Amino acid sequence: MDNLQYKDTKLLNIYDEICAVFGSDFFSLPDFWDGDNFAMGLINHNKLIYISAWDGRDCPEDEMKYFAEFEIIDMITSETITTEKSLEGIGENELIKEMIAFVTDRPEYK
Repeated sequence: MDNLQYKDTKLLNIYDEICAVFGSDFFSLPDFWDGDNFAMGLINHNKLIYISAWDGRDCPEDEMKYFAEFEIIDMITSETITTEKSLEGIGENELIKEMIAFVTDRPEYK
């Protein structure tokens, strides 16, 4: 979690919840957004999940909403092949359900 040491608390909170569901080794943390304290990326195989807490930075913790984008990437160049889904104003539980469906290719988890 060294990549996240300067990240916003709300982003760290969702990261902790994601690790509670998936385990701490399920995703790798690319340095694509190391200068943005409100954003992070999570990679599992060729699937990238970008999460931003910027729009919800003024929300109370229990009403936090995130922006997320789910992408298929080229594993050699890290370039986006396709953007599968963009989610705006999504809550923590809904985001985690969407993540499960995306990384497992099982839409019934949504």
